[in-house]
Amino acid sequence: MSYTSQLVFYSKSADKPAPGKGANEYGDHPSFVELGSISGWRKVLSNFHTGQFRHQGRMYNTAEHAFHARKFQSMNAEDSVVALFSLDSGSKLSHGDGLAARKARKVLIMDKDQQAKWAKMRGKALEEILHDKFTQNVLAKRVLMLTGDAKLGHFERMKGVEHWSWLEEVRRRISNQTTLSTEGTVRATAVLPESGGGSSGNEVVTDPRTRDRASGVCDGDVEPVMKRKKVKST
Repeated sequence: MSYTSQLVFYSKSADKPAPGKGANEYGDHPSFVELGSISGWRKVLSNFHTGQFRHQGRMYNTAEHAFHARKFQSMNAEDSVVALFSLDSGSKLSHGDGLAARKARKVLIMDKDQQAKWAKMRGKALEEILHDKFTQNVLAKRVLMLTGDAKLGHFERMKGVEHWSWLEEVRRRISNQTTLSTEGTVRATAVLPESGGGSSGNEVVTDPRTRDRASGVCDGDVEPVMKRKKVKST
């Protein structure tokens, strides 16, 4: 896929320069003006950004907490240990920032087999976590969608810029869901004709109660609600 713009972020990113003008960034997009007006917009894209969300039935303070919980799960760690990253546990770790969560990864050390296993699972796990974060957190969702179609890169000092295709996939999915939701708000109205022509006096209106509240998409098989018009006596 070819890109016309790129944005780069990490946990300590500054708001300036403007989107597309920072180190390793390029290009422009109509939404970048609004994006640049949001305080801390680059940090919001980072896993260290504090914004509670639910993942796999548990609440997390940051995506970094959820990420290491998933990592420990892959090692078949005791659930009591995995749960320490979750706010539901009430632990000091769970209420800490993303840096605290990253430091806690050393509680358990992976062997080579576990590292190989996690390497295969990491991308999918991260995408699932990011999907939950960016669909549940209003600010995070707004920032992500304002990145337009830019290539998204996460900067690490030892690794440089890593292409976060997972976050782009989340953006694409949210965009598709929004499109479907918008289309689903259109309610069709039809008038049933009588056999002799003209109106029967019965107007068919799609019942909004059949909307799928979880996805915002209307069912294909909606039952019509009959609204009877008043007929003036002659």
